[in-house]
Amino acid sequence: MSDAEAAGFERVTLFYFYSPDRVFPSAEVLRAMAEDRGVEFVPVRTGPATPDFIRRFTDIARGSDRSSLDIAVCGPKGLVDAVAGLVEANGLPPGGLRSERFAFR
Repeated sequence: MSDAEAAGFERVTLFYFYSPDRVFPSAEVLRAMAEDRGVEFVPVRTGPATPDFIRRFTDIARGSDRSSLDIAVCGPKGLVDAVAGLVEANGLPPGGLRSERFAFR
C-alpha cells in the first residue's frame, strides 16, 4: 500500500489478524494506509474462526469472479490452514491461494 505507483487497491480486502498484546504494525497505522489507497480494511483480533471473518470471506468468495480471485495469506500454520479450509469450503480453485507460513518464537 505504500507504493505510490501501484493501482487496483479498490479491489483489495485486507484482513489483519492480530493479538491486541502483540500488534505490529498497529491496526491504526494499517487502517490509515488502507483508507488512503481505497483498500477495505478488516481487523480481526479473535482469530480465523470468528464468525465475522468467515462471513466476510464467504461474501467475497461468492460475489467475485472465482477464476480471477487471488488470495494471499501470511501467518502461522493455523491461520494458513484455516484460510485454505475456507478456500476449499467455498469451492474456490486451490491455485488461487498463495501462502507463506511463519512461527512466533
